[in-house]
Amino acid sequence: MKLSEKRNDGRYKDFARIDAPDLCVLPGMLLDISKNGCRVKFPVPVNINKEDECELNIQPSCKQGLKPFSLTVKPVWADESDDNNEAGFSIVGSSDFRRLSNYLDVLHEATVDSDELLLQELCL
Repeated sequence: MKLSEKRNDGRYKDFARIDAPDLCVLPGMLLDISKNGCRVKFPVPVNINKEDECELNIQPSCKQGLKPFSLTVKPVWADESDDNNEAGFSIVGSSDFRRLSNYLDVLHEATVDSDELLLQELCL
C-alpha cells in the first residue's frame, strides 16, 4: 500500500527504463523520482521483499546529455495486480550521485518550463 504523500523535496515524472536484475528479468518503467526515492512499474508481478536492498539501473528517457546511472534502493511499498507490479523505493545510496543529481536538475528545469508555458497560455 502506498504511503501518504508527505514530501519536502520535488518529485518528478519521467518514463525512464529500469533494469532491476534482482527483482525482474524484464525491464520496468520509472514513473517518478526524487532525491530520496522513486516509483517503478514492472510489466509482470514481482515478488518484492521489503527487507532487501537491491540495485536499480536507470536509463533516462531521451533527455539531452543524460547518462545511465545506478541506485541502491530499499522497497517501501508494493501494489501487485494480476498483470503488473508497482513499487515505491527509498534511495539508500548511489555510486553515480552526480548523474542522479544532474538527472533531477534536468527534470526540474523541464517542469518549471512547462509550468511557465501553461501560466503564459492561461494569462492570454
